[in-house]
Amino acid sequence: MKNFFASLKIIFLITFTIATLNIKNYLFLTRLLFILFIFLWLTPSRKLVFSRLKILLPVAIMIFVLQIIFNQSQSLIWRIEFAYFVFIRIAIVSLAVLFFMTVVSTSEIILAFWFLPKNIKLVLTMTFYFIPTIFKETGQIILVQKSRGLKTFSWNIAPLIVPLLHRIFIRAEALSLAIISRGYEE
Repeated sequence: MKNFFASLKIIFLITFTIATLNIKNYLFLTRLLFILFIFLWLTPSRKLVFSRLKILLPVAIMIFVLQIIFNQSQSLIWRIEFAYFVFIRIAIVSLAVLFFMTVVSTSEIILAFWFLPKNIKLVLTMTFYFIPTIFKETGQIILVQKSRGLKTFSWNIAPLIVPLLHRIFIRAEALSLAIISRGYEE
C-alpha cells in the first residue's frame, strides 16, 4: 500500500509537468505559478524557494535576451511572449519539483520504484544522498575561495569545479569501500 501511494505521487508529478508544458494560456500559467508559490511559502522550505528563484532569474534573463536577439523572423511582441511562456513553464516545473521534494521523503521516492532491480534502486539512493552533499560542498568551497580573495565565479568556474569534483570523488570512493566491506551483492 505504501508503494502504491509513493508511485501515485510520482505519477501526479509527471502528469502535472506534462500538463504544464502543454498549457497555452499564459494567464493561467501565471496564476498557477502564483498558487504554487503560495503553497511553497506555507512549507518549511522558504529558504529553498528563494535560492531556487535566484537560480531561475539568470535563466529568465538569458531566455529573454536570446529570444530577442536570435529569433528575428518574428515580431518583438511575439518573441517577448514566447520567452515569457518558456520561462513561466520552467519556473512552474522547477517549483513543482521543489514542492514535491518537500512533501515526499526520499524513502518514499525509492519505494515508488519497487519494480526496478536492487542495484538500480541503490544507484537512486546514492544519487539522492549525493545531491545535498554537492550543494553543501559547493557552499563550503565558495566560502573558502572567498576567504582566499576570489570574488566571483562568473567566467572562471575552475576554482569551484576542481575542488568540488575532488571532494565528491573522495566521498564516492569512501562510500563504495563501505558498501563493499559490508558485503553488498546483487
